[in-house]
Amino acid sequence: MVHIQTNMFSGALMWAFLPRMATNFLLARYYDWKYAPHSPSRPRQGSQKFKRDYKKFHILVIVVYLIFNFYKSMYQEPRSPTLYETLNISKDFTSQQLKSSFRRLSLQYHPDKLGSDFTAEAQEKYILIRSAYEILQDPIRLKAYEKFGLTAFECKHCKNEKDYLYFMLPAYVMHYAVTGLVLLIFFVLFGKGYGRYWRFLIYFGTAAFEANILIADHDPISYFLPKLLIFEKIEIIRQLNVTFFIALTHIGPDLIPEKSNDLKKNLKELNKLSIGLDKQNSVHFVQGYEPFENNPEALNSLQRAMSKLAVDIRLFDFKEIQQVYENMKKSKGSSNTKTTPTSSFNNQASENIKKRK
Repeated sequence: MVHIQTNMFSGALMWAFLPRMATNFLLARYYDWKYAPHSPSRPRQGSQKFKRDYKKFHILVIVVYLIFNFYKSMYQEPRSPTLYETLNISKDFTSQQLKSSFRRLSLQYHPDKLGSDFTAEAQEKYILIRSAYEILQDPIRLKAYEKFGLTAFECKHCKNEKDYLYFMLPAYVMHYAVTGLVLLIFFVLFGKGYGRYWRFLIYFGTAAFEANILIADHDPISYFLPKLLIFEKIEIIRQLNVTFFIALTHIGPDLIPEKSNDLKKNLKELNKLSIGLDKQNSVHFVQGYEPFENNPEALNSLQRAMSKLAVDIRLFDFKEIQQVYENMKKSKGSSNTKTTPTSSFNNQASENIKKRK
């Protein structure tokens, strides 16, 4: 576990600086190859062409680095031989195959058989063979080994699956606590807030998925790397999980730029514009009514005019009055009409209102 946590910290530091350095180096070499020295057509830093090229090279560097980390996790990490490999048997061994292999190897490395050639290395090998046989012949210990590895047998009082599970639970909690702390630190320093939803979703999803693996009585990912045991697959998933988080921080903004910042910026500008218009309208209102402030007669006249305007606006809510107004517009200018437009409008409006009532 300490080895995995060390890899996480060192990997986080590598991801923080290496991709940008590699991108700048590769882009500079590409421009040296494509453009002549001091060529005016060479894109300058900060130009749109330079930004597009930088984004392409940055994505390429991240993808290559992801593939490298996946290959390293799968094939280059130092891996101890499993107990199956120690006894030279397959995972679907039979009881007879287990006994036969143990008998042959124990005789090969037995102190009486080697005599003077019995060394400390041979003694360690002999002890490992006996331990492997004792674990693999016991179904409960075999299942604990496949899920947790040899670390589970540090428990001296464990007798059933629940005992082993409870014994390994603090290590499980500690791992995800440390992983969460690493991701939080990386987010604060280099994350820039990108992909927060997906980070939390995958982080807690992976924790729940691993918990299901450890509690289940079978290997739910048996088709994924079938030659590896469950605890070996969990180690790989943990390493790739952290690698994916950090890669998302770098490659995410290039592939799918976030628009939340632009939206917030636009809302702030809209709010400022609204406040400015409100202040401007307040000033115009005060300036428009300032002449009536010390003139009671003019103020009374204004109040009467506004009251009449309010009544007229209210009257025009009636469809009959709107129809009368339209008819007046059509008949306007007729010289044969004896009544004035105003009196005709008032008479017809009154007549229509009475009918409506």
